[in-house]
Amino acid sequence: GTRVLHLDRSHKFVALVCSGVPQVMPDADVVTELDLLRDVGDMPADVRAGCGALVQEAYGLGSTHNLTAILVRLQWPGQAPYPRKLASVAKAEKAAKALMEAAQSESAHAASKRRRLETAAAVSAQKKASYDRARAASDVAGLEAAEEARKEAEMRVMKAEIESEKREARRKAMAEAARKAREEAEREEAAGGGDGGGDASGE
Repeated sequence: GTRVLHLDRSHKFVALVCSGVPQVMPDADVVTELDLLRDVGDMPADVRAGCGALVQEAYGLGSTHNLTAILVRLQWPGQAPYPRKLASVAKAEKAAKALMEAAQSESAHAASKRRRLETAAAVSAQKKASYDRARAASDVAGLEAAEEARKEAEMRVMKAEIESEKREARRKAMAEAARKAREEAEREEAAGGGDGGGDASGE
């Protein structure tokens, strides 16, 4: 059947999307994505960028259906443009949130790693005790087995330390990327704020 939607000044835009978008994104996320400001001085370019970003987001989330979006922004007579968040700022906030979640996960992983190292140390101590007993008994075969076990335990500990250093390097890289994203967002927001004033008065 036909559905009639009565628009009023509270409506900021109207969007029509294909089934591939709601397959992976709730309505609230779609609205948030389309409401971000991507081009301060060019409204048609801003609309195209918003639709493109929505389609890319749905694709990245694994959508398997058609991905098409149509967006119509509404500018009511006598009503000034409402403030919208810059897409770069939202991107920086998302990166910072991901970094915090990664840090929390890393903390849990560090505790797990500590337990593994403690277990490895206990195993190594037991094997060394066996080695000492075998040595005291002049058991050559026992000595060789104990020595091999000790080397294996040391190798496991060494590998665990290397993996920890790699994770720390990744964490630092993520932190640096988030910092750069925030700085870029602040610069764009400062530049956008200045341009936005001129555009609003022009319209």
